[in-house]
Amino acid sequence: MKEHPWFKRYDKGVPRTIDYPAVPLYYFLEESARKYPDKPCTIFKGATISYKEMDLLTDKVAAALAALGVKKGDRVGVFMPNTPQFVMAY
Repeated sequence: MKEHPWFKRYDKGVPRTIDYPAVPLYYFLEESARKYPDKPCTIFKGATISYKEMDLLTDKVAAALAALGVKKGDRVGVFMPNTPQFVMAY
C-alpha cells in the first residue's frame, strides 16, 4: 500500500484502508432509516431531519429527477452549499 503523508498523523490503531460492501450509497440511508427511523440524520440551523424523513425526502428528489427525464446512468451535477438539501440531492 502506498504511504501517504497524512498517515503519520493517524492515531495508533487507525486502519489505513477500510473494506466496505459494493452497494449503492442510498443503501446506507435506507438501512439507517430502517434501524433508526426517529434518530437525527441532519441538524441544521436548529431543524432536525430524522433518518426516516431523509429517506422519504431523497425518494422525492429521485422522483423529481426521473420526472425531468433523468435515467439510471445519467450524470447530474450538484452544486449547493453544505445544507440538508445537498444531502438529499447527493
